[in-house]
Amino acid sequence: MVPPTTVPLCAARATPALVRRRTVYKKGMEICEIIAVKHKDSFRWIWRHVDARGEVDESEESYPLFYECLSAAREKGYQPRFKSS
Repeated sequence: MVPPTTVPLCAARATPALVRRRTVYKKGMEICEIIAVKHKDSFRWIWRHVDARGEVDESEESYPLFYECLSAAREKGYQPRFKSS
């Protein structure tokens, strides 16, 4: 068992700026969903957030790859919520 006063090596090396960035990244993110939309003979991905008042914030563009859409949503301050079917 590790004593509670022992700090893991990776945390000991973290700079104050890195710690602050991690806190901001996790703290104020709203939930959004990623949706597949039809595009020509295939589909593309968009993200959409609906707030408590019912206002919708949606990506201005569609993305060919799921991961690109996921990254764009996170850059906007949203955390995609996933459901398995």
